[in-house]
Amino acid sequence: MKIKVSNKEKLSSVIEQVEARARVRCISVEDIESAVKHIEKRLSAVLFKKDWVGLTFSVSPHCGQVPNSYKGTPEATKFKLERSASGWFLVDVSRGYMGNIYIRISGMKTKADALVDYVCSNKYWN
Repeated sequence: MKIKVSNKEKLSSVIEQVEARARVRCISVEDIESAVKHIEKRLSAVLFKKDWVGLTFSVSPHCGQVPNSYKGTPEATKFKLERSASGWFLVDVSRGYMGNIYIRISGMKTKADALVDYVCSNKYWN
């Protein structure tokens, strides 16, 4: 699944399918848009926009600790966002165990490795 974040109709239909029987810790299209704005604000402080391509973010809006008296493992809806050259895409929506971290990034290590390889190459120094 790869849905452009600006396509609200498809986003809401996918969310409805995933949360068919869920009543609590659900997400909405606004949660996705809010996460994108938050990510863009943080990324723009440290990276050029062209370097955002290929980064993936796992977002869990209902993260946090649950008291032991809960007597169970709470489930929440989570989603994954991916940045491509043409914009943000939703690549996964699922119900699962509630995490402790709001946004988890992946793909930065490969970007850093590519930069180190370029700097260490002969093209850079010659």
